[in-house]
Amino acid sequence: MQENQIEVQIEQFRAIEKADIVLNGITVVAGENGCGKSTLSKFLYYVFKLSEGYEETVKNYFTDLLTSLRFHIENIEYSLHRGQSDNEYGRIHSFKVYGANRALSKIRWKELLDKLEKDIQSSTENNPAFNSTRYEQILKDLLKISPEATYSLPELIEQLKKHIQSLLEEYEEEKKNKSVFILNQELKKSFQERENSFLFSIREYGDTIISNRQTHFSTSHFIRQTAYIDTPMSVGLDNESVPHWKELNRLLKEKKEAEYDLRIGQILSEDILKGNIYTEPLLEKDIHTPFADEFFIYKREDGSEFNLLECATGVKSFAVLQMLLKNGFLNKYTLLIVDEPEAHLHPQWIIEYARLIVLLNKHVGVKFFIASHNPDMVSAIRYISETEGTDKRVNFYIAEKAPDYTYTYRGLGLDIEPIFESFNIALDRINQYGSRE
Repeated sequence: MQENQIEVQIEQFRAIEKADIVLNGITVVAGENGCGKSTLSKFLYYVFKLSEGYEETVKNYFTDLLTSLRFHIENIEYSLHRGQSDNEYGRIHSFKVYGANRALSKIRWKELLDKLEKDIQSSTENNPAFNSTRYEQILKDLLKISPEATYSLPELIEQLKKHIQSLLEEYEEEKKNKSVFILNQELKKSFQERENSFLFSIREYGDTIISNRQTHFSTSHFIRQTAYIDTPMSVGLDNESVPHWKELNRLLKEKKEAEYDLRIGQILSEDILKGNIYTEPLLEKDIHTPFADEFFIYKREDGSEFNLLECATGVKSFAVLQMLLKNGFLNKYTLLIVDEPEAHLHPQWIIEYARLIVLLNKHVGVKFFIASHNPDMVSAIRYISETEGTDKRVNFYIAEKAPDYTYTYRGLGLDIEPIFESFNIALDRINQYGSRE
């Protein structure tokens, strides 16, 4: 087995029938549209990000559970206080959840539940028209108790208190456990799937560290951080609805001094970009960039400055690499996932991008997962890595279609001919549709 080798296996996930992928340097997958390349990219991003940041993953999982409960409890409070003035109702509003700290606060929960108990007792004693049946049914639903079960309202509130206490204690315990169940639930949410019926496992040095066949997992030693670039157009648009865009922009804005490979830095700044990228605070008047709090500025070697968001998309592609390199994000523990890096590049820059992939892997140790449709990108990675002596850490895969429209990813090693055979279909179509005979 190769040194530092990471193997990822996925079965029966969306269009993917089976994929057994090695992440040991540069991994390139090719295949037609709809074969699951983006699914693979997103899976790798989320599984490593969620497992490495497990404490945050657990916090998000329990925050969602408790926030949902809290929302329904506050609606009960609202219903109990209908018709009261804002001042009288203000205390209830103060319990609204504005983040994980409140959702997971034992003190906040005690205040809220004690007040609920007191208000229901007051309504029962002082309001002859009070209908306890509705509130009993709401609490039964929240506690997943059969509607036919016989419980008084005070008994249900006591069960609710115990349930909340149990969830808060479970949260503290699960922070230590590295539960595959919670990891799988957050993966399901990330993919907006109701169920995760697929199988997956990740092995490091042949030892299974993450698998949904197991109950607990270990974090990877050789992949400790990951970023996913599906389009350079995401630069400056840290949109809440696209988590990997938001995270990428956060990484790009990190202002920390870090050592980086000067040779690669010079290639980016002098040979390709002819300048450097930096950030500056966004002024209130600059409302044309609504999703960011900082400008990305491209300063050209002649001193001219431009808003990067208004620059060519190809410039943004290399700007991302420059910023991630300079702030130290790119290192030997990084997995950088790039979906179709060639999509916005001139043919010459496709080769330059491929060269940077190889050099970043060789000199910095960055692991890459690349999904590509482009013959120039595929061949450039293949032959530049051979010239640089890193081809033993390069693996190509092709997605092969089954009659049921699912795909199996076949490992090719360094043999890129099957990929080019699939590209040749395009040439056949040109001959077919362009024939003058």
